[in-house]
Order: sequence, then C-alpha cells, then structure tokens
Amino acid sequence: SIFCIIYYDIPQPIAQLPAPVEEEPALLDSLPSLPMMVVPAQYEPVLNVRTNLLYDLATVVNVGVEYYPRNSHWSVAGHYTFPWWSNDAQHLYLQMLDWDLEARYYFDDDKRYTGWYVAPYVHWNLYDISLDAEQGWQGEGKGCGLGVGYVWQPWNNKRWKLEAFARIGYYQTLFDPYHASDPFNDKYYYDWEGMPEDFIPRNYRLQMLGPTGAGITISYDLFKRKIKN
Repeated sequence: SIFCIIYYDIPQPIAQLPAPVEEEPALLDSLPSLPMMVVPAQYEPVLNVRTNLLYDLATVVNVGVEYYPRNSHWSVAGHYTFPWWSNDAQHLYLQMLDWDLEARYYFDDDKRYTGWYVAPYVHWNLYDISLDAEQGWQGEGKGCGLGVGYVWQPWNNKRWKLEAFARIGYYQTLFDPYHASDPFNDKYYYDWEGMPEDFIPRNYRLQMLGPTGAGITISYDLFKRKIKN
C-alpha cells in the first residue's frame, strides 16, 4: 500500500464589488421651488394724545396724553383740564385747573391698546364757578377712584381711536360760596398778599362717593415702534 499527501497552493478569487447604484435625486430637489414669504413688520403705539369731546362741547377745554411701555398690557395716562373764561356782565365764570393721573390695564393682547380696560386714578383741582350774580363757588378738591372704558378704531387709519369711559370714586373739596355781584375786596384766595392773620381758610367741605367723570374722547397715536419678535 502507498500513502501519499499532495498539497496545492490555489489562489482565492477576488470578491467582486457590487455594481454602483445610481443615486436617485433627493426628494427636496424634486419639489417645485416656492417664493420666500416676507412677513410685514408690526408696530405698536408709543405715545397718544387725546381730548374729551363731551368736555369740549361744554367749553371745558382739555388735553390728555398716554404712554405705552413696550410689550405690556399697562399704560400711563395724564389729563389736564383748563377752562378759564368769564362774562362779567352776566356774572358767569368757569375757571378751573384740573390734573389727573391714571394707570390703565388693557385686557386685549393685540398690541394696539384697544378694547376694554380698567384704570385706577387720582386727581386734584381748583375752581371758580359762578352761575349768576347770587351763586358762585371757589374751592379746591382732590379724589381717587376707578375708571372703566372701551377703545376702538372705527377708521382705516389705525392711528385714530375713539374711546368711551366712566369713573366712580371718592371726591373731597373745601370751598366758599360767594355773590359775584359783591364788590371785589382785593383779597384773592389763591394770591393772598395781606397779613397772615387776616387770611380766612375755607369754611365749607363737601365729600362724595359716586360717579366722578365720563366722556367720549378722540385720540391720535403720535409715535409708533416696531414690535420685536
């Protein structure tokens, strides 16, 4: 018997690489191109000026301003009322200086400061009012309370606004009645130049709790600023 071992060195075949696959175009490249949308800039008011039309019709001249902080429901408003006219022949006098300051909170979140609002306020004044020769009052007053109002924009011009409001609160005044037909004694209360011991303080006081004001105002936004996103 013969036992034989034969060894062969057979080279291994090189593995074939897979054929390259053609890439399909990306899905985004196949979509039609869309025009870029430009969002217009939005603006909010900064400062507003107004006048109360009901007071103006009653010859009670007045002006007000309102400042709007950035991105807030709150605003700060002040008003100055200053009718100062007289008719000596008929003993008619309407002379008044009135200041008020209020903080408003708007419920809507549209950045235009429109819709319903509430506003705590304080105010103070001095006045000289006479209706005829026998009825006249001079005095000073102060008060505080709460106002509620509604603001809307009825015109296409978004700077103009209308507003209706009412107030309720506490008011106190010290005053003196007088007869406008009496001769003037050169002792004017607000510009006293006599002896201090001759000065007579107010003799009457009035206190009330109830309606303290109402009106319909027209206003205009003087300045605006761009709203930051």
